[in-house]
Amino acid sequence: MTEVKKSTTWSGLGILALVLVLIAVVVYVALNPWILEDLLYVAIIVIVAIVIIAVIVALAMMLMAVPVYMHKGETYQNDTSYDINDVKPVMDKPEVTDPSNPDAGKKEEDHAGDNADEDTKYLY
Repeated sequence: MTEVKKSTTWSGLGILALVLVLIAVVVYVALNPWILEDLLYVAIIVIVAIVIIAVIVALAMMLMAVPVYMHKGETYQNDTSYDINDVKPVMDKPEVTDPSNPDAGKKEEDHAGDNADEDTKYLY
């Protein structure tokens, strides 16, 4: 595999240009404080507009949900049982076959030895 090194010169110059533009904007705003007042008014108008649009969308969604719910109705499953006594334990792990390993898929011997009881032989 050959490594290709890309030049990051243009990226670095782009980041440097963004930093310089940001510094220039901060200096311009510091020299002209009336701009902050205008920006504040614009920000307030934008935030109020977003809140009004969000409220209108939420009300429209609520109004549209009523007929959809009325048409859909509710469904129940009456013929199923979710009793805890119907749950069956998992006994064995699935076998994994690996073509590169000749011993894959073979059952391993019990690591606990011949004297292990039924409860401890699955712990290994």
